[in-house]
Amino acid sequence: MNDAVRSTALKALSQAEQNLHWLDGHAPGIAKWLVEQQFGDDVPGDNGASSPM
Repeated sequence: MNDAVRSTALKALSQAEQNLHWLDGHAPGIAKWLVEQQFGDDVPGDNGASSPM
């Protein structure tokens, strides 16, 4: 693996770790917002996909 590829891969790994850390810290707030927006366990409608043509 050449240096440029290795450097890019390490930067991507570092960013992914930062993203996971951010998500871990903000998960309670995100979960609360999702519940407030009613993104619960309900199955969404099919928007008429099963309607006969």
